[in-house]
Amino acid sequence: MSEYSILNAGVQLGARVVDLDTGELLARPGREEARALAGRGFPSGGHASASAGGGPSGAGAGAGGLSTAHISTQGDKVAMGKEAAVHAWVGGSLVKAQRTGPYSLAQCGGGKRGKVKSFSRGSRRRLQRLMATIERDKLPIFVTLTYPDEFPGSAQTWAVHLERFRSRLKRKGWGCIWRREFQTRKSGTNVGKVAPHYHLLVWGASYKELKTYLARAWWECCDRICPEHLAAGTRVEVIRTWGGVAGYVSKYMAKTEVLPGLDGVESLGRFWGVINRDAIPWAECIVMTLTDKVVNTLFRYMRRATGIRLRGSCPSFTIFTGDPWRWLCVAEQHWEGENLS
Repeated sequence: MSEYSILNAGVQLGARVVDLDTGELLARPGREEARALAGRGFPSGGHASASAGGGPSGAGAGAGGLSTAHISTQGDKVAMGKEAAVHAWVGGSLVKAQRTGPYSLAQCGGGKRGKVKSFSRGSRRRLQRLMATIERDKLPIFVTLTYPDEFPGSAQTWAVHLERFRSRLKRKGWGCIWRREFQTRKSGTNVGKVAPHYHLLVWGASYKELKTYLARAWWECCDRICPEHLAAGTRVEVIRTWGGVAGYVSKYMAKTEVLPGLDGVESLGRFWGVINRDAIPWAECIVMTLTDKVVNTLFRYMRRATGIRLRGSCPSFTIFTGDPWRWLCVAEQHWEGENLS
């Protein structure tokens, strides 16, 4: 059997491989042989690398508690889910462990998306995880954009207004994450109708800059509906701690809602999005490739830390934590213990 066969590659990934011709359970190679195969392109596990997560590369890679002897450049391969690994957004709040072998699942669904009718649980989960990949020490400004009592009832018009506003923020060099909500009006000619409003977290601008600029910019983007909209169409608030950011996200941006009937509106469009992604301070994503055995150990620790019970064979486990670096250190300790045994 050639050493370049798929069986040997499986052994290097830590899988339990059986030669069907002989019935022999193939053992993992020794450390010297593993290094030789890794030099010819076979992954040998236990590599920590910086993956493109939107932030600057290299931050956190040399911090204490993690051996720099395992730093490699396999982030792209790991990011595609080809190896068992732990992903930690150092400076953020997210840790993801993934495993391969018999736990991998084929992609389901895909194709053209249908019309958006509500803020789904999946969309809410993606928004929360995105927020957890941002550096906690870079605080945004909280902004609210509203419509007056007399507002356009077309979802297409709302999208045009938001696109104009997005272009203005991008030209300013500011980045933000926005979330759209709906509110039933109780006065004016649109009593009983549902009007949208937007909550934004803005990075790269000061409170004074936003207070001076946003009111007129939003009023002009909305075709100057009325003078009252210029005076009361925006609200700007300072956030002093990351706990305040989490509070705004849970209260306004990530809360679920039941929408009443929207007459004449076939599709509501996106409920949240990102403007000028390059201006948002993303946390550094550190990826450490491991074996399924080590990842399974991390799964147990994650279950104990969160109290979540997993059903079936889950290919990955994602948690929110205040110290992602600690999970990298735990993974490093177990990987070294496995290779020394």
